[in-house]
Amino acid sequence: MKTSIVITNVDSFAGYAIAYEFVSKWNRSSSSKPATEFRLLCHERQGLQELEKLGGKIFEMKSFDDEKEMRAIMKNTFYVILIPENSSERLQEGEMIIHAAKDEGVGYMTMLSYLGIDKLEEKVTSANELKNLNQYLELEKKVADNFNYDSYCIMQAPIFHQFFYYFGPMIDDKFQIALTVKKLSEWCSIDLGDLASAIFNLSSSDSRMDGPKENKTLFRFTGRHTETAERMVEYASKGLERKDMTYKKIDSEEMYNYLYRIHGDNRFRERPNHSPIKGENPSYLFPLGEYLNENCIDTLIEYWRLIDSKETDKTSDDLDNALDGESLSLEQFFKDNKGQFQRLR
Repeated sequence: MKTSIVITNVDSFAGYAIAYEFVSKWNRSSSSKPATEFRLLCHERQGLQELEKLGGKIFEMKSFDDEKEMRAIMKNTFYVILIPENSSERLQEGEMIIHAAKDEGVGYMTMLSYLGIDKLEEKVTSANELKNLNQYLELEKKVADNFNYDSYCIMQAPIFHQFFYYFGPMIDDKFQIALTVKKLSEWCSIDLGDLASAIFNLSSSDSRMDGPKENKTLFRFTGRHTETAERMVEYASKGLERKDMTYKKIDSEEMYNYLYRIHGDNRFRERPNHSPIKGENPSYLFPLGEYLNENCIDTLIEYWRLIDSKETDKTSDDLDNALDGESLSLEQFFKDNKGQFQRLR
């Protein structure tokens, strides 16, 4: 009997939140014995102590090239959640994980990806344009090629509401939010906590590991409707009670420079250690500056280009269905987390 779950890239924004959701809830919600072991893969174990306290087993990977080591990690594993790395080696590392999982007979693989990138096959792009998003698309194909129809799914998601925490300093200094996306382009964001809960629910309650009646291979997690950047700023202005906020479209270089400054900003060095009031995000949903490495920033900028090409302006009910309820709107996120933004001043 296989008793392990592997989650990759847990030292990333989404990876940490998803790992926290699973490690803190899975064994409490399941009556199966023995308890599931969580093998959590990362490049740097710093900042992951809470996951260890909850029972996760941390694997600090200096390289994914060791096939023997990768197969050992996948041994006795029934489920893998593949969260691609924010690195130039994303494609190669992802392939190693996929092949090791297949070779060790892993029963099911879920991959987290970006919303709308399946449309890239219809687009004509140069070799370097959207190269990071194209790597996600290649990994989606690799998962489908190596696992049969009933044994995998792709979960596509947009940017998270919590990403706007990174703009707290900008809101405080300039009363604005500046992005590279056109102000009237239609797009959406979702709550990271909702994403983690949705993946957890779909992984456990549907008896996925025992073989669901009908597998769904692609989930598109979106908000209930799309927004423009201008409306998003209106929500921030009202929810944070910061009057006269404006939106500014900036170029990719300005965006890169701002986010890279946040990468080293002391306000994003550690997760908050206060107890959240009702509605506020718990600390595991707070973004750290270290998540914004060069590759992560480049990928985000590519995603905003994709938004401007109108490839992400469609919505679905996949997220609400997985939650069995309404997902959190961006408007409500700002209202609920006014105090969190105040602490970033």
